Amino acid sequence: MIEPADRHTADEHFEADLRAWAEVNLASYKRPRSYDFTSEIPQRATGKQFERKLRDPYWDGRAQI
Repeated sequence: MIEPADRHTADEHFEADLRAWAEVNLASYKRPRSYDFTSEIPQRATGKQFERKLRDPYWDGRAQI
């Protein structure tokens, strides 16, 4: 999940820029397979990311082990 900074908008041009940067700077096995944008990353009261809420949409309809 990516929360764009205020000066960026989550569109196909921004995603293309991210893909181009990753291709130059990251090994192929470290590059993201998909780029999902959100307006706000959920956080706990402590200020840390609420990882469970970030993962849940990807597990819909699948069995969790």
